[in-house]
Amino acid sequence: MELQPDDAGAYNNRGIAYGMKNDLDNAIKDFNKVIELQPDDAKTYYNRGNVYRMKGDFSNAIKDFNKAMELQPDDAGAYNNRGNAYVNKGELDNAIKDYNTAIQLQPDYASAYYNCGIAYAEKGDFDSAINHYNTAIQLQPLDADVYNNRGIAYGMKGDPDNAVKDFTKVIELQPDDADAYNNRGIAYADKGDFDNATKDYNTAIQLRPDDADAYRNRGEAWLHLQEWKKAKSDLMTAQNIGTDIIDSFHNAYESIEDFKQKTGIQLPADIAEMLTQ
Repeated sequence: MELQPDDAGAYNNRGIAYGMKNDLDNAIKDFNKVIELQPDDAKTYYNRGNVYRMKGDFSNAIKDFNKAMELQPDDAGAYNNRGNAYVNKGELDNAIKDYNTAIQLQPDYASAYYNCGIAYAEKGDFDSAINHYNTAIQLQPLDADVYNNRGIAYGMKGDPDNAVKDFTKVIELQPDDADAYNNRGIAYADKGDFDNATKDYNTAIQLRPDDADAYRNRGEAWLHLQEWKKAKSDLMTAQNIGTDIIDSFHNAYESIEDFKQKTGIQLPADIAEMLTQ
């Protein structure tokens, strides 16, 4: 730039480097300069839109993606990333429209299928989410994130068997993924298999010893196994780390009596007091 001050490519590349350093304000300044020098460069609007989204400025991100599409209407990436910005804004229907357009433009666009699955899951349409994750997996069969999200979707629609299979695949691909063990533990618990659930929570805690959710989940599993000392210890640890054990318990059971009616288990008085609002 010192030698050639009007070199748009240098500003563009420095902007990308700033973005990779997470120096977003300087990245935007460089992309602004590129647009000043080359106002019809669709890629720069696309790049600046990505940086605005990283900053949390989703409205300006969408404006930049709009301009990129105006200049280059067949850019599947711009539709995909504008869809991401719409998801961030909570405009899920607009996001799904953009992902579908990206898929029409580029039928093998695995990320667009994956992102569309996320948007459908956010809407509570888990069947559509799973269908999109299925296609993403066909296109990228080693992407652990897609298996993880499909597993969550299966769990949300009440299919813990397929959830276990997907989280097992995540663990195969990423053996040190504490979240995958925690998620599979939840799926086992949904199946009523609390022995395997506690084994997975054990591994999650070994991998991430400060994981409050894993302690809470293991504590709740110990309740079903009537391991009172272990349950109390885990629930207290989870609470001390910072999770709300009462709120979590009452997401599943209306009251201590409701727990007894659904499980046939009478909680000890000290644990019942811990879990009472």
